Amino acid sequence: MQAQKQAKNYLFEDADETIGDRVYRVRLQADYTQTELGKLILGCQNIISRIEVGSRDPRASEIVAIAKTCNCTAEYLLYGSRINAGRR
Repeated sequence: MQAQKQAKNYLFEDADETIGDRVYRVRLQADYTQTELGKLILGCQNIISRIEVGSRDPRASEIVAIAKTCNCTAEYLLYGSRINAGRR
Protein backbone atom coordinates (compact mmCIF):
# COMPACT_ATOMS: atom_id res chain seq x y z
CA MET A 1 0.00 0.00 0.00
CA GLN A 2 2.84 2.39 0.80
CA ALA A 3 4.25 1.97 -2.72
CA GLN A 4 0.86 2.86 -4.21
CA LYS A 5 0.70 6.04 -2.14
CA GLN A 6 4.20 7.06 -3.21
CA ALA A 7 3.20 6.63 -6.84
CA LYS A 8 0.35 9.12 -6.48
CA ASN A 9 0.82 12.79 -7.19
CA TYR A 10 0.14 14.35 -3.82
CA LEU A 11 -0.10 17.89 -5.11
CA PHE A 12 -3.72 17.23 -6.02
CA GLU A 13 -6.55 15.65 -4.08
CA ASP A 14 -8.48 12.56 -5.05
CA ALA A 15 -12.22 12.45 -4.61
CA ASP A 16 -11.84 9.29 -2.52
CA GLU A 17 -9.15 10.74 -0.28
CA THR A 18 -9.31 9.95 3.43
CA ILE A 19 -8.06 11.74 6.54
CA GLY A 20 -5.20 9.23 6.53
CA ASP A 21 -4.28 10.21 2.97
CA ARG A 22 -4.21 13.88 3.95
CA VAL A 23 -2.12 13.16 7.06
CA TYR A 24 0.28 11.24 4.83
CA ARG A 25 0.49 14.15 2.37
CA VAL A 26 1.09 16.89 4.94
CA ARG A 27 3.60 14.74 6.81
CA LEU A 28 5.66 14.27 3.63
CA GLN A 29 5.36 17.93 2.70
CA ALA A 30 6.60 18.86 6.19
CA ASP A 31 9.49 16.39 5.69
CA TYR A 32 8.73 14.17 8.70
CA THR A 33 8.94 10.41 8.92
CA GLN A 34 6.13 8.61 10.73
CA THR A 35 8.51 8.05 13.63
CA GLU A 36 9.53 11.71 13.85
CA LEU A 37 5.98 13.05 13.67
CA GLY A 38 4.60 10.43 16.00
CA LYS A 39 7.22 10.99 18.66
CA LEU A 40 7.03 14.75 18.31
CA ILE A 41 3.30 15.11 18.83
CA LEU A 42 2.02 11.82 20.23
CA GLY A 43 5.04 10.07 21.71
CA CYS A 44 4.47 7.02 19.51
CA GLN A 45 5.12 6.26 15.81
CA ASN A 46 2.57 3.51 15.34
CA ILE A 47 -0.37 5.87 15.87
CA ILE A 48 0.61 7.90 12.78
CA SER A 49 0.96 4.68 10.79
CA ARG A 50 -2.45 3.44 11.89
CA ILE A 51 -4.08 6.81 11.09
CA GLU A 52 -2.51 6.87 7.61
CA VAL A 53 -3.65 3.35 6.70
CA GLY A 54 -7.12 3.92 8.11
CA SER A 55 -7.06 1.37 10.92
CA ARG A 56 -7.49 4.09 13.54
CA ASP A 57 -9.44 7.34 13.52
CA PRO A 58 -7.50 10.31 14.86
CA ARG A 59 -8.76 12.06 17.98
CA ALA A 60 -9.59 15.76 17.77
CA SER A 61 -6.48 16.65 19.79
CA GLU A 62 -4.33 14.59 17.41
CA ILE A 63 -5.79 16.32 14.35
CA VAL A 64 -5.02 19.72 15.89
CA ALA A 65 -1.47 18.66 16.81
CA ILE A 66 -0.76 17.20 13.36
CA ALA A 67 -2.13 20.32 11.67
CA LYS A 68 -0.07 22.66 13.83
CA THR A 69 3.12 20.64 13.44
CA CYS A 70 2.72 20.17 9.67
CA ASN A 71 1.60 23.75 9.01
CA CYS A 72 -1.90 23.09 7.72
CA THR A 73 -5.35 23.51 9.17
CA ALA A 74 -7.43 20.97 11.03
CA GLU A 75 -10.22 21.70 8.53
CA TYR A 76 -7.97 20.60 5.70
CA LEU A 77 -7.17 17.31 7.44
CA LEU A 78 -10.84 16.69 8.18
CA TYR A 79 -12.46 17.82 4.95
CA GLY A 80 -9.73 18.17 2.34
CA SER A 81 -10.63 21.68 1.28
CA ARG A 82 -7.94 23.04 -1.01
CA ILE A 83 -8.66 26.50 0.33
CA ASN A 84 -7.49 25.40 3.78
CA ALA A 85 -4.57 23.28 2.53
CA GLY A 86 -1.93 25.45 4.14
CA ARG A 87 -1.35 28.57 6.09
CA ARG A 88 0.19 31.48 4.26
